[in-house]
Amino acid sequence: MKDTDFLFQTSALCVREADMREKMAHVIAAPSFAKAAKILADCGYPDMSGMDSVEIEDALADRREDIFAEFAGDNAALKIVNLFRVKYDYHNAKALIKSAGTGLNALQMLSASGRVECEALADAFENAQFLNLPPILAGAIDNAREIFARTGNPQLADSVLDKAYFAELSALSGELGDPFIDGYIRLLIDSANLRITIRVGNAGLGADFLDTALIPGGGTDLLPETSHNASLSQVEQTIDNAVMRYISEADYISFGAGSVLAYLAKLEREIIAVRMIFLGIPADVIMERIY
Repeated sequence: MKDTDFLFQTSALCVREADMREKMAHVIAAPSFAKAAKILADCGYPDMSGMDSVEIEDALADRREDIFAEFAGDNAALKIVNLFRVKYDYHNAKALIKSAGTGLNALQMLSASGRVECEALADAFENAQFLNLPPILAGAIDNAREIFARTGNPQLADSVLDKAYFAELSALSGELGDPFIDGYIRLLIDSANLRITIRVGNAGLGADFLDTALIPGGGTDLLPETSHNASLSQVEQTIDNAVMRYISEADYISFGAGSVLAYLAKLEREIIAVRMIFLGIPADVIMERIY
């Protein structure tokens, strides 16, 4: 895949991103969610001013899916979109495993933003028929399903799915062959390993357990040193800052796959910001966490 495959898209994204950044500043500074929603309605979102929390989540999911679908229509950008979609496949797999045997309707907890349709994934899980799923996802679900059935421990099942998720991200990145995207995926793995390290340390589980829990494939040296006594909220802020700094480096890419990835990553952060506004989180906290 060549950088010139994204020449037109990169030019268009420069304009869209500048517009997004300016309008989001007004959205975050708005005195109420109702006023923020009116501004968002001019940015491609539905008018969320009269919606409840469930309706807002649906509207945000629809916004994400609209953008994903727009980019997925371009063969060159499809694999980049899948780098973001794959996260929702594994979210859905975790939801299905945890809902097994509870009598809950798992479909209500699934995201439509994955590569695999929710109904198809639920049917595959219920019938233990995974041949039509992406191979890494299929193997991980089968393995995690067996572990959960045997141990009843959702954390062990989650660990299997997390490792498969990052293995699949790395494989997709390898197919793209873009250094910026490769660095982004390795940063995500480093971030996951930092969270794991803090949680294992807080639980007092020891170095042997940590060795088995860590995810291979990171090694960017882009995360600053973090105290083992740091809280998870401090860790999350450190990770957010490092990821945002890395994404901002795409501003210096003239054209290429990295520009598309950065735009989609910023879209995800924009959606998080809208959710935080609805929850009444102060503007300065949102700016520090998201931007």
